[in-house]
Amino acid sequence: MARVNKNNNQINKTPKEKTTTVLTGVKEESEKGELFFKVVLMVMIAAILVVFIYFIVDTILKSDDKGFEPKFHANNYVTVTNVEQVKSGQSNETISHVGLRHALDNFDYVYILFIAEKDTSSLSETILNYQKEVLGIVDELYDLKKDDENLLREVKIKDDNKEEYIYMALGDMAFFFVDISDQANASWSNVIEAGKDAASAKNVPALLEVYRSEDLAWFGPWDAVDANPKTATKLTNVLNSLK
Repeated sequence: MARVNKNNNQINKTPKEKTTTVLTGVKEESEKGELFFKVVLMVMIAAILVVFIYFIVDTILKSDDKGFEPKFHANNYVTVTNVEQVKSGQSNETISHVGLRHALDNFDYVYILFIAEKDTSSLSETILNYQKEVLGIVDELYDLKKDDENLLREVKIKDDNKEEYIYMALGDMAFFFVDISDQANASWSNVIEAGKDAASAKNVPALLEVYRSEDLAWFGPWDAVDANPKTATKLTNVLNSLK
């Protein structure tokens, strides 16, 4: 029998090399996309934290506001802007505060008292004592009676929207107040006139007397040479005139 040479019948096969294709471009794009996603996520988290902190602070501030009760009727508070409108000499019709506008049209004497009410932390002990003295006189004014009836009374009018509007008057005069601790009145010292025949200083308690919408007189916290009497003296004179 013939011998079969198996080696001759074998097919020589060269083993294929395994090739690994590295998708460099795709990998880089993937890494960039992942990095971008992380950045966006961090920005979103930061934004959420800012909003969260804002609402916490706002809630705290509103909580503090709720604990504060104004001493006087809400519609008897005016702003520095309203005082500037009075000082400008413009027609009363241009004054934006409904109560102040009505009072100037209907009363000979209108008084605007500058005080620090909501926050007195910026006041020195001396100024705080001056203010306490003045507010004590205002309390006496508000407690005055004539023929067993309180001089302090409600004035009911219609506002610009034809709705009922109430502010307080004292007999035939009216008192309004500027709270200098209110952020809306940050420029309060700029409107006070101090010096000869005016207030003794640009400080509280300061008083503006408006007579028949035309004649203005300023009174400061203390007495000074050539200046008008201090606010406490002026209000005491008003008090005595009503008794």
